[in-house]
Amino acid sequence: VQSPLTCVFTQEAMKKYLRVFNFLWRLKRVEHALSSMWQSMKPSVQFFDRVRNEKSESVTGIKDEVRRCHCVRNEMSQFCMNLQYYIMFEVLEESWTEFEAKIKNASDLDTLILAHETYLNNIVEKAFLGEKSQQLVRQLSLVFDLIMRFQGFSGRTKEILQEASSKRRLRALRAEVETAQGHWGVGGDEAEDGDEADIDCFPERFLYSTRYELDAIIGDYRVLVDGFLKLFSTVPHIDLGSLEQKINLHYDPQYEDN
Repeated sequence: VQSPLTCVFTQEAMKKYLRVFNFLWRLKRVEHALSSMWQSMKPSVQFFDRVRNEKSESVTGIKDEVRRCHCVRNEMSQFCMNLQYYIMFEVLEESWTEFEAKIKNASDLDTLILAHETYLNNIVEKAFLGEKSQQLVRQLSLVFDLIMRFQGFSGRTKEILQEASSKRRLRALRAEVETAQGHWGVGGDEAEDGDEADIDCFPERFLYSTRYELDAIIGDYRVLVDGFLKLFSTVPHIDLGSLEQKINLHYDPQYEDN
């Protein structure tokens, strides 16, 4: 920013803009991660019927865990959507409307500078970026970190399911070819290969580890969100009533009971 704009857009003001933009970017990044998770998890249902354990039994338990993944993702998505709505409409739009009104009534440069400073300060405070809201924004940062951790978990789960399904499908195709050639199933050197013999097996330990890690993520998420809501009372200068009501309204504990 060059003169004469530096009269309004001071270095201190630019630092505040940077803090706000960084916060908005991180919120958008988390929202995009949850959207990507939905797109990657949606076709996972097609893998269930083809997944078998070491006893060639259908692994039905993993379907329940993937269903819980969808429920957790929906809960996290609702949280981020409510937070995004609060930031966009109750913080940015409301602050901008007030700023526009002050600009129209500004009679000199000093009034304009003061209106701009008030506009920025309102955004910083209401977006949990002020000095009095540091504890709140740190708690929110932990929620964001957990969502990114959940993204990694769901991605690994999908990859393992897809790999098990693909290997089983490949084995079935090879068996069809061998049968068409007058042989029974997959024969030759492939049947003697230990890795090939077990490609349709799905380790039960993966089901247990998936359930354990998902339980941990659900537990941590509930603790962090509850802690975030409890910290609202520490910032009485910010009106968070509607945000708190929306977060509580969209909380659905059904995934905790499965």
